Amino acid sequence: MATSSTALQPCAITVSVFSGARALMPAGTQILLTLRNGNQVVTPLPNNGYFTHPEIAVQSLPFFDNFGDNYSVLVWSKGRAQAGFTPVKVSPQAPAIIDLMLVPKDAGLNFNAAGWDALRQSPIPYTRLLSAGTPDSVAQARYSD
Repeated sequence: MATSSTALQPCAITVSVFSGARALMPAGTQILLTLRNGNQVVTPLPNNGYFTHPEIAVQSLPFFDNFGDNYSVLVWSKGRAQAGFTPVKVSPQAPAIIDLMLVPKDAGLNFNAAGWDALRQSPIPYTRLLSAGTPDSVAQARYSD
């Protein structure tokens, strides 16, 4: 249970929202953020939780010094699958930081930048992993199939 000295200490969560392309969502994209503390109480946010910037800092969250400090963080944007994480533990000592990715609902695999020649030039030895002891030409044909 929070003592009178800890109950007045505010906590913060910083949420960074990424697109399926592993870059921050474009500024101006409407993102819905929902925070629910460990007591299952939804935190009231400005603009009913809608933000238009991909990096959202929420300040002045209460500190309970118990399970109430374990937040669930959910984000959503139109045309994208909802994403979230729990528990995000808050503390007055440092802001909690969470990165979430919103992938398009109609997302599919895209290997356009993963051709065999590009993999061979990568600093990570992908082609050796894919070859698994077979000649390079056999591995390339298998990968292309």
